Amino acid sequence: MPLIEIEKLSVRLPVPTGWLHAVHGLSFTLDRGEALGIVGESGSGKSMTALALMRLLPRGARVEADAMRMDGRDLMSMSDRQFADTIQGNRIGMIFQEPMTSLNPVYTIGRQMTEAAIRLGRMDAQAARDRAIRLLDRVGIPDPAARMGQYPHQMSGGQRQRVMIAMALMLEPDLLIADEPTTALDVTVQAQIMDLLADLRRETGMAMILISHDLAVVSHATDRVAVMYGGEILEAGRASDVLRNARHPYSAALLRAIPTIDGPRQRLAAIPGTVASQMAPPTACVFAPRCAEVRPDCTQARPPVQADGDHWARCVLPGPGKLAAAPAEPLPAAADTSHADLMIEARGVTKLYQLRSGIFGTKKEIRAVDDVSLTVRRGETLALVGESGSGKSTLARILLGLIPATAGEVRLQGQPIEGLSDTARARLVQPIFQDPYSSLNPRRTVAEIIARPLRLRGEDASEALRRAREMMDLVRMPARLLHSYPLHLSGGQRQRVAIARAMINNPEVLICDEPTSALDVSVQAQILNLLVDLQADFGLTTLIITHDMAVVHQLANRVAVLLQGRLVEEGPAARVLTQPEAPYTRALLDAAPRFETRPAPGMVSA
Repeated sequence: MPLIEIEKLSVRLPVPTGWLHAVHGLSFTLDRGEALGIVGESGSGKSMTALALMRLLPRGARVEADAMRMDGRDLMSMSDRQFADTIQGNRIGMIFQEPMTSLNPVYTIGRQMTEAAIRLGRMDAQAARDRAIRLLDRVGIPDPAARMGQYPHQMSGGQRQRVMIAMALMLEPDLLIADEPTTALDVTVQAQIMDLLADLRRETGMAMILISHDLAVVSHATDRVAVMYGGEILEAGRASDVLRNARHPYSAALLRAIPTIDGPRQRLAAIPGTVASQMAPPTACVFAPRCAEVRPDCTQARPPVQADGDHWARCVLPGPGKLAAAPAEPLPAAADTSHADLMIEARGVTKLYQLRSGIFGTKKEIRAVDDVSLTVRRGETLALVGESGSGKSTLARILLGLIPATAGEVRLQGQPIEGLSDTARARLVQPIFQDPYSSLNPRRTVAEIIARPLRLRGEDASEALRRAREMMDLVRMPARLLHSYPLHLSGGQRQRVAIARAMINNPEVLICDEPTSALDVSVQAQILNLLVDLQADFGLTTLIITHDMAVVHQLANRVAVLLQGRLVEEGPAARVLTQPEAPYTRALLDAAPRFETRPAPGMVSA
């Protein structure tokens, strides 16, 4: 008997214009110990499927299903109280995508880790505390006993994500739903977490549903893959079959959009357009408006399901091998910048923080950045890589003039940074932050957000609006969104707004802190192509902070590697990525996920 059986699940959400059909007619089964990867762009219905299974949908949502069973038990017939006491968090655990909004900011980590186990009577307080400390240690949290008394705001984004993973494992669930569990993590911690989940599956027989936009992680961690689009599964089968021999044009397009860590640099094959909202049950192929292989019959009727064993796709095209990729467009060779002007100079930069444990505790000195020297020349892209906590973002904030260095010197275009006025510095260097959800003011329209730097400089409203329209064109955003608010935009659109806001000052330097880590693979390809175009068109100098080695290969001329605040290796990207000298750099490259698929039993039902 399968652990999970879902037949014809549909989820509708109330919106001002009617009902949004977020999921429709979705069916799958999952056995004990099995891992299913669900992939697809934002808005495809992946998270909504998981939330429906966990009974965590927004108020007013309507759920229908022919069957939803766990170990043969009908979940649909259970009351909310029965479900909360016996299933939710107990037999089914979930790792949520955004740890800062999933952790209670007024409770300590220890309380949040142990609360459910104590309330349900699974463990006494001491046993729950001991297990929590062991799990925090297993997910790579340093000094886990001390961390139990800390609050979420005292931890980095990657550490909060690890806490969420440990919390989901506290009650040893039979099924773990992991919604983008490695998005905020660097490659070494990501590898550690995925190894931990694989170990737990072997040790306890735990099943897993992994929702991710990182297809390389999915290829390593799952037995089967389901590709979702427009609220339905378009293709499913063994991970090795789907990821090596895609039958559906959408699956193939996702695979072509992935940047690689080696080989020639080439323009990424981004999928044009965005996922359309389904305001009614579909009567034709949901992917047809964006499909390069579209035919007249795709828009006239629902496509049939065509299967080859347990590998199937909902498509009119006949089978594997029919999806011919367009020839890749090579990126132009990087210009020689060895004699160009220095735009950023950092000499012996050090940043110290004084931490105190409690009001009367002794002070502890933390060296976030330790004697770092580096340069970036005009027209060059330098990638700054390293694990979470290595000092990358702290160094970026120093280079932006947002925080002062404890020691050392920073010059922008030959001028000491402390001697530049705020206006002069803003004209010279602009940031693009990691999270477009929190870096945009939710109470301002897109036009107001983009034009804000000009308004602060005293530009009149009409000129600022004209320039905002120009920036919208520059980042390929439709003009109809000019007066929309951030909540109306997708993640990729929000990031484009952030780029437009940075570019409206005509800066000479961009400092990008993980600009694509929160984006799905197709939107990531669009943003990476945009950054390449902006650098070529405007001669921008770019410092990019990333934990994704494929992004480094796609964008960077040079690489600088930080470890515990110190610079351990620096050199041309081609050399560092293929012939690293520092053992730490080799460890980062070895941990970077690559496609590796393998046969596995089971199938997803059509």
